[in-house]
Amino acid sequence: MKKITGLFVLMFLMIGTFSFVVAEDENDSSTISENSIVCAMDAKICDDGISVGRTGPNCEFICSEDTLNEEINPTTIDSTGVVVARKIGFFEDRMDRLRLAFTFNKEKKIEMALNMAEKKLAEAELLAEEDPEAYEKAQARYNELVAKAEKVLEAMESRAQNNKSSAGDIERIVRVQNRFEKHQDNAEKLYARAYDRLEANGADAEKVERLEKAYERYSNRTGNIEERIMKKKANILLKHKALGEMSEEDLEEFVSQIENSEGLTGAREIRMDDSGALKKNIAKMRLRNSDGSANGKATNDPTLKCAAEGETVYVSETSSTGATPCCSGLVLEYCDGCAADVLGTCVVGSTGTSTGANSIAA
Repeated sequence: MKKITGLFVLMFLMIGTFSFVVAEDENDSSTISENSIVCAMDAKICDDGISVGRTGPNCEFICSEDTLNEEINPTTIDSTGVVVARKIGFFEDRMDRLRLAFTFNKEKKIEMALNMAEKKLAEAELLAEEDPEAYEKAQARYNELVAKAEKVLEAMESRAQNNKSSAGDIERIVRVQNRFEKHQDNAEKLYARAYDRLEANGADAEKVERLEKAYERYSNRTGNIEERIMKKKANILLKHKALGEMSEEDLEEFVSQIENSEGLTGAREIRMDDSGALKKNIAKMRLRNSDGSANGKATNDPTLKCAAEGETVYVSETSSTGATPCCSGLVLEYCDGCAADVLGTCVVGSTGTSTGANSIAA
């Protein structure tokens, strides 16, 4: 009898919460697709005590710990390691919201919110060409999810009373820092991919400008998030230093060991290696305007976007004649000792006389 009563209570909570999540944004129809899958409304209690419903194309139970630890299905990510662009079904969206609402571990909640944000940003990539209103709603939902992750970050406090527990706090904030940095990298790739899609399809200036404005809002927010994480991390480190009576050198070495063991150091090296081509795409996004050039100036090659002062020029951006895509009034300062694909930087003045491996005839 107790089991039956418990099941009824659980079903009541699931239905009530589902109704609440639906009511949260009843006007958001951008995530509804014609092929939405309706899953049974039963539930499962995960090992961490969280109740979850069926979700995804196979109507599976997915516990939050499984989401954090399992490898992403190769069919859901592209060659750059970010989620593929697809429309999110109505019930998938609602079940994601439900799972987020019933996740109480702060670290897991941040991970889940950022995963959902990246899915929504990938969906926006498709909507950018099809439906401007739905695109704006998808971008707004993306911003809400990132803000939710920020809010959870702010609520993370260290209650450590000894060295061991404060070390655990450092490990936790390093993992969170790594996830936010990964999100920043993924978002950059998603915006760059969306730009490439618009450019390949010959999208009009209004659609490109809409994407650039969304990217600008994202860029402005990124600095604030980094500042908050570093402030939170500094407070935790100060507490650990005081509890362990550590010197500054010992603390730095200890933090370095944690960042290595938690994968932050290695992840940063990988992200740094991937950043070259990405920066080129983002620079193109920032420079393009309605007439296909930057700052209204002519380009040396009509198939290229011209680079503004201080912008990096890549070997692939030079024309067959050796001309570089610096905007009018700028010249190329060649680069010695740079990466193989980097040619130099557009500057005001006369061209340098570098004879480095990356130099070409002006």
